[in-house]
Amino acid sequence: CARKIMSDTQSPHSVASSLFDSPRKAEPAGGFRAQRTGDTFKVFLSKGNGSVPLGIDVNFADKRTLMVVSIHVAEGMVLAWNQQNPDMQVQVGDRILAVNGVQDNTELMIAACKAAPQLELVLMRA
Repeated sequence: CARKIMSDTQSPHSVASSLFDSPRKAEPAGGFRAQRTGDTFKVFLSKGNGSVPLGIDVNFADKRTLMVVSIHVAEGMVLAWNQQNPDMQVQVGDRILAVNGVQDNTELMIAACKAAPQLELVLMRA
């Protein structure tokens, strides 16, 4: 257990307030915080019976990542994820860096999205 030693010039109040100054102080309960630009995070999706679409449109012009350009509001696995995970929502502008471990090749990433029943997406916040 870390302890802070009070010097002769510090009041007990200043020691107590400095004990609560930590980088995690600003985080909400549970340790979750909204992602910042450049943060990476994982999204786990399951197709279930296989008929549920992913529910996003992507731009893959850079041939290395999939940039989310729209999220379907009527249905889709991403819509369901966003509703169940408000602290880790997929947003327009986010970049999908990897799909089930496949990265740096948008053709293979899109193929994995279509074929795999379970998806692990690594995204970077826009």
